[in-house]
Amino acid sequence: MQILVIRSDADVRRLLGSAGAPALDALQRLNPHLDLRTLAPGAVLVVPARAGDPAAAAVEGASPLGAEALDEFVGMVKASLAGTQRRLRLAAERAQAEEQALAAAAQSRVVSQATARDRELGALLDEALRRAKTDAAGTAGDARDFGAFADAVFAEVEALARSAS
Repeated sequence: MQILVIRSDADVRRLLGSAGAPALDALQRLNPHLDLRTLAPGAVLVVPARAGDPAAAAVEGASPLGAEALDEFVGMVKASLAGTQRRLRLAAERAQAEEQALAAAAQSRVVSQATARDRELGALLDEALRRAKTDAAGTAGDARDFGAFADAVFAEVEALARSAS
């Protein structure tokens, strides 16, 4: 596979005007992120590297995406995912700390006495403890799930970079 960039309106007109239906269908399957009917300069296309493939012939005249740009893209994807992963991990840690702080406060002598005298207050505290526990577990699960997602995206982006070189 190659990654190509459409350089000009003339490239777009040539691609759409000269490519037959099989080539356009092949390009669309390889590039579900694009609407070929509204293709514009700067569009990035994935095409087969095989000579004679209709999709490869259709983009003749497009320029290969530079390795530097792809490396920069890979770096941006990794940095974005790593940043999000870090923020989710911190959110999970905060949620757990809040749950523990609430549980400790609920066990204090003053709060125990207050909830013993006021059943409604006790019910509200029980609900707050349940929600804090649910939130902490949910946030931890989100962080784990996103970690698995980020690992899969890393692998896909690296495979894309290898196939483009």
